[in-house]
Amino acid sequence: MDKIFRESADGREDWLFVGRCRSQSRFFQMMMIYQLKFYTDVFGLEGAIAGTVLLIARIVDAFVDPAAGILSDKTQTKWGKFRPWVIWTALPFMVFYVLAFYNPGIENKALVAVYAGISYVVLMSLYSF
Repeated sequence: MDKIFRESADGREDWLFVGRCRSQSRFFQMMMIYQLKFYTDVFGLEGAIAGTVLLIARIVDAFVDPAAGILSDKTQTKWGKFRPWVIWTALPFMVFYVLAFYNPGIENKALVAVYAGISYVVLMSLYSF
C-alpha cells in the first residue's frame, strides 16, 4: 500500500482520488437515506412497493456491476480503460439523477411505481460506471 502512494510525484493525485471518493460516497449515502422516503412521501407509494423498487435495482445491479467491470477491462483507449466510461456516462447519469427525484404528476400508482423503477434502476446502472 505504501508503494502505491510513494509513486505519485507530489501527492496531489492521491488527494484528488480521496476527494473524488468522498464526494461519491456522499452522493450514494444521500440516495440510500432519502430515496425510500421520497418514494413513500412524495410519490405516495406504499412502503412495500417502494422497497420492491429498491430491491429490483439491487438485483439488476448484481448483473450490471460485473458487466461494467468486464466492459471497462476490455476498453483500450489513449485515455485508459475506465476514464472514457466515466466521461460517456456523466451526462446520462445527471439526467437520470434528476429524473429519480422528479415527480411527473402521474396519478396512477402502478405507473408511478414503473416510473420510479425505471429511473432508479437506470440511475444505479449508470452509477456502476
